[in-house]
Amino acid sequence: MILFTLERLVAEVMKFSSGTASLHSIAAAVGILTLCTAIRSEWAINRLFRNRLCYMLNRRFAPRIMEKYARLDFRCYEDETLRNVMHLSTDNPITLPVDAFFSAVNGAGAILTNLSVLLYFLTVSLWFALAFFLFVCAVTALDILANREFIRARWEQTPDVRKMEDIDALMRDKDYLFELKFGGAAYLREKFRMLAKKDAKRLFGASVKGFRYNAVSLVLLAAWAGVAACVLAQMFASGSVSVGIAVTVVTSFPMTLNTAWRIASRFKTCYANYFAAGYLYRLLEFPEREGGGAPVEGQTFEAVFEDVWFRYPGTEEDVLKGVSFRLKAGTATSLVGENGSGKSTAVKLLLRLYRPTAGRILLNGRDIWEYAEADYYRAVGAVFQDFARYELPLDENIALAHGADVSPVAETPFYKSAVRAAGGGTAFLGKRLEGGKDLSGGEWQKLAVLRLLYRSPGIMVLDEPTSGLDARAENEMYEVFRSLTKDRTALFISHRMALSRIADEIVFLENGRIEERGSHAQLMRKKGKYRAMYEMQSGWYR
Repeated sequence: MILFTLERLVAEVMKFSSGTASLHSIAAAVGILTLCTAIRSEWAINRLFRNRLCYMLNRRFAPRIMEKYARLDFRCYEDETLRNVMHLSTDNPITLPVDAFFSAVNGAGAILTNLSVLLYFLTVSLWFALAFFLFVCAVTALDILANREFIRARWEQTPDVRKMEDIDALMRDKDYLFELKFGGAAYLREKFRMLAKKDAKRLFGASVKGFRYNAVSLVLLAAWAGVAACVLAQMFASGSVSVGIAVTVVTSFPMTLNTAWRIASRFKTCYANYFAAGYLYRLLEFPEREGGGAPVEGQTFEAVFEDVWFRYPGTEEDVLKGVSFRLKAGTATSLVGENGSGKSTAVKLLLRLYRPTAGRILLNGRDIWEYAEADYYRAVGAVFQDFARYELPLDENIALAHGADVSPVAETPFYKSAVRAAGGGTAFLGKRLEGGKDLSGGEWQKLAVLRLLYRSPGIMVLDEPTSGLDARAENEMYEVFRSLTKDRTALFISHRMALSRIADEIVFLENGRIEERGSHAQLMRKKGKYRAMYEMQSGWYR
């Protein structure tokens, strides 16, 4: 449209100079040309529309992403490829689909612009138009090929980028500060430097490969410009084109080239944005935790392991080998064994993080995977050694809800201790906000136990619950556990054998098999592996 209008403007000016045209026709051509230029400058409208789309996606799509993360199958976090996709998909997840959409819109606009140029060139010469069409197609394809090198390099560098982010987090976390002061910081700095150097080299290599395609584009540009100039000169010399057309074509060369580069750039950006948005949609297709829809009924709960075998995905060795034991309702059971014996794996299976390779686990006589997820996790709860430290007000840290009533745990010694350490139930914990109170490792662990007590599930799983506590707090913990086991089912896992003494039954695991079982007194009389481990540990306190 601009080219046609420009040609018309030149013709009207020439007519006006000869006295055969009026200023009105020239003003009309200038007005149309100005309007077309304004339409091409759509950035303000695009920005307003883009911000509106981002706002809508942030309201509707962001919660969906968070819900997806909440329901991801645990295996996704242990698969290297899936973790790379998760890393790339969470890089501006809201703007990725918006950028992809606008890339498509801008690409369509670039196509229309180039079609109008092509149609105008057809009025000049078929060969002129054909040369322009081939030039645009070639430049677009070469730009996309060049961009593929960067996309490939970004995917290949993702594992290293994740490592660099982990190192950066370690260097900024005060919990690691003291140990890093004794030589660790220098090692991590060097490791970070080597990873950064490796990534820079990879990106430079992608740039070199991409430049080869860009160089071919420049050669094609020179070839097209030369061909176009020769054809136009020949046509002008033969009188095939008028002065207006010749002037229009010559003066439009910069705009024509910009149009050609624009469509190449838009399609390159469109390709990159859709590729990036593809990571997000791949994330949404990741497997989620499965389960049935049966409700969990009853006030007391009993869990049974029936000939359970398990091996981790991608491995060949069984971690659990025909394990069978019962968590009787209202009793406490302690899993004991050396590192690697299968204790934590049994907990992961009970918590439905993995499915058994063979055998099954029952809750009140029904396979645990038949229950609805929300119901099941109301019935079964856990506290782990690697507990979460939520930077929230104290009471919200316990209830994980705003304005919740924490009176069910308000009289426990752990809660009173946490209130004293934090300075009140509404005190903000952590250093994310100014004035936040950071707690000791033991106090954070007490909060993790308080979260479990607040939920009050029918089966409580405690995996190394006393690892960060001093002797006094550990004794308080034992008193709490004694009160818990009076009317609830409990499963303990701890390297501190003293915890086993308050259990009703002890299951001793070795190499994924049950070697011994019974009460503390029974196993001590048996003089087997449990007694040997107990006496070895208690010897340090004599």
